[in-house]
Amino acid sequence: MYLWWVEFKEAGGRPIQNSIAEIDRIHLAFWEECIEKGSRQVMRTELVLIPEYIRKAIASR
Repeated sequence: MYLWWVEFKEAGGRPIQNSIAEIDRIHLAFWEECIEKGSRQVMRTELVLIPEYIRKAIASR
């Protein structure tokens, strides 16, 4: 089973570890509890299956 963590942030955005948002603290707590230490990998995008209008909305942010 795999869990994919996708992170979108604006230019100059701070790392999630520095976020003050409650949802980010919850996600990090889950990450620490459930993700095997040392298993984090930086992956490259090979295929994106989203509608073009969503892709444009993400790119325009």
